Amino acid sequence: MKKISSLLLLLVCIGAFAAGVGEKLDSLSSPEWLDGRSRTLKEINSGKKFTVFYIWKLDQAALMDFSRIAAAAENFRKDAAFAGIGLASGEKLKRFPGVIRLGFPVNADPQAGIMKALQLKDSMLPLAVVLNQDNTVLWRGRSRALPKVLKDCIAGKFDLQEEIRRTRFAQAVNAEIKAQKFEKAVSMLHDEWLKTPGNMELFNAQMALLTQKLNRPEDAFKLAREGQAKNPGDHRFFESEYKLLGDPAREVQVPEFFERVKKAFVNKPGILMAFAIAEMGRSSESLDVARVLSLAALGWKSSGFRSDLEKGLFALEYAKMVHTFGRTDLAVILAQKAYTLLKAEPKRQEAAKKAALYYAKLQVAAAGIKIPDLQK
Repeated sequence: MKKISSLLLLLVCIGAFAAGVGEKLDSLSSPEWLDGRSRTLKEINSGKKFTVFYIWKLDQAALMDFSRIAAAAENFRKDAAFAGIGLASGEKLKRFPGVIRLGFPVNADPQAGIMKALQLKDSMLPLAVVLNQDNTVLWRGRSRALPKVLKDCIAGKFDLQEEIRRTRFAQAVNAEIKAQKFEKAVSMLHDEWLKTPGNMELFNAQMALLTQKLNRPEDAFKLAREGQAKNPGDHRFFESEYKLLGDPAREVQVPEFFERVKKAFVNKPGILMAFAIAEMGRSSESLDVARVLSLAALGWKSSGFRSDLEKGLFALEYAKMVHTFGRTDLAVILAQKAYTLLKAEPKRQEAAKKAALYYAKLQVAAAGIKIPDLQK
């Protein structure tokens, strides 16, 4: 059941939030606020178009997320009122790093009553909840998705009925997974994904079921290819296939895969370099040096660099790579090229200068190295 639980967590991303979207929130569960004031929902909203509640518990995930939600509160303060709900006592919340710098009032809810009121699960936190002026729940999800949702709400483009439909769909898929009806679940996910084939959450949920529960690797490969065909230029669908190729038994498929990668991303040097670096992580038995260098070389010749900065950073990575493979002389040339390209970035240019000096010293030292007398 552990792997089933991981799948349910994945489906949280596509809206699996029990019930509540489209329903009203009458009041908060706790009257305690860190500043000592009492607030009704109307007072929290203070005449704004929307209210955002940010709910979290005292863990690392919240600590890492605070800067993102604080930025959202600052950017949307004209149209949305923000309030936090921490699942701990006021004293513990005050001692938790970053809480007092969030920039909005914080409610202390040590009994986690808000979780029951909104029918949330502990695994969903931290998350944001968006309400309209009537206190109807419009949306809830991760803070990284909040800015787009608020922009749609402010522009009148947010579709509440579609959000309700998506929530009910996720509930239905979760029910099939809990019942271990994985074939039905993956079929439902695929039909939904075809409506928005760029949706990685729906795509990844299918891949997880096909590989973890149904043992259908060939269908997983087919799905990856389908994703690539429907989303040309999106490297994520190639990365998904690349993960499947990690099985040593699939080694024979790797060359053909990279021919497609080269063709698809001939003008995307950053992606080519990323794949080259990933390939360098292979074991010595399966490492194909020629393949790695061909990816990097194609990237270097690409016309897809958007700036000297981008090309300069590529040159530094390329220098590191050829040095690893024994061509310190070429590493010097590439690092010097990076130095020229990075003239608008003093700190990065300095790093390129140091790299060039380092490789040059190695080159000189290498010429004077003599084989020691191993008998002694």
